[in-house]
Amino acid sequence: MFIILVIIGMVALLGGIIISFRPDILDKYLNLSAYLSETEMTYIGYVMGIIGLILVLISKSRF
Repeated sequence: MFIILVIIGMVALLGGIIISFRPDILDKYLNLSAYLSETEMTYIGYVMGIIGLILVLISKSRF
């Protein structure tokens, strides 16, 4: 169970880092430029990174 949380957390963290530095990747594959600005896509990356970090920390603390 905790291994799965670590894997999901790391994927979300890595995705968040990539999206926050390169929001054009999110636009290229999902074509979201009609709905979101580049700043909003960067915020999505930040939120994904924070969620990933929280999941990794929860899985490491083993509540």
